[in-house]
Amino acid sequence: MAFFARDSEATLPVWSASQGYPGDGVYREFHRDLGWDLPEEQLT
Repeated sequence: MAFFARDSEATLPVWSASQGYPGDGVYREFHRDLGWDLPEEQLT
C-alpha cells in the first residue's frame, strides 16, 4: 500500500475554478471542441 500526500494550497491555484487557471477566461475550457468555436471556412 502506498500513500501520496497532496498539498491543498499548492493545488488550489492550479485546479480551482475561482482562483486557478481553469477559471481564467484567457484559457480554453478543456471540455470544449475547437470545431464548434471556429468558423466553418477554417475547418476545411
